[in-house]
Amino acid sequence: MQGATDDSQPDALNIPLRTGIALYRQIADILRHRIENGFWKDQQLLPTMEKLATEFNVSLITVRQAIRLLVNDGLLTSRQGKGTFVTFAVNEKRHIHLKVDWNNLLFSFKGDSVQHLESCTTTVCPLDFGYTGRPAPQYRFLRRVHSRLSEPFATNALFLDERVFVKAPETFTNSLVLLYLREYLDHPIELARQILTVHPADEDTAGLLGISSGTSVVNIRRIIIDTTGLVVYTGEVNYRADRVNFDIELSL
Repeated sequence: MQGATDDSQPDALNIPLRTGIALYRQIADILRHRIENGFWKDQQLLPTMEKLATEFNVSLITVRQAIRLLVNDGLLTSRQGKGTFVTFAVNEKRHIHLKVDWNNLLFSFKGDSVQHLESCTTTVCPLDFGYTGRPAPQYRFLRRVHSRLSEPFATNALFLDERVFVKAPETFTNSLVLLYLREYLDHPIELARQILTVHPADEDTAGLLGISSGTSVVNIRRIIIDTTGLVVYTGEVNYRADRVNFDIELSL
């Protein structure tokens, strides 16, 4: 019901408060996660600040700071004498549906934009995946931020065989590399693998993604090897955890 409040709390979405990070920012992240994942609906009245302070065992001042942060982000609005209301409708397009097959993975990235941060050549390809592959003589290192609907959702640091990069430098610099990689390879892909872990965001990653340092990110390392055994691509992507959705079919 519009305007109704629900005082129950989603235990599965709670995360322990961490040392070294401002309490109000951590609480704001938890509340943001609840809002963006639909626990509280658009136009729903939040529990009172007193109840939130009790839930998180913090002062009213800390809760007010967290609420003010989310008001500034456009997720909440405060109405004098009435309380604090959600002003955010869940948009499924904001979520990143990571697939485990090549074509669907590429399709899920179409329409996303890239902010180029850094580019240089190197003879070192430091990402070790435990696979035997022959390194290229030289790689192009590219660092960028990926955005969807004007919101950053991932950082990406990748190494692309320089001989492939020079075939379409503007395309690879300003677009998602995986969307165009196949058409510029000299040999077909033999192996494409990705490894997923979850870890806290460092200050640099957090700043680029607009989250608090220490907030969980989904880290994915990818490697692509062609039929000659050449490592043509490796990359490390850090996704905002609140933007990721996995679609994995279980083998029967």
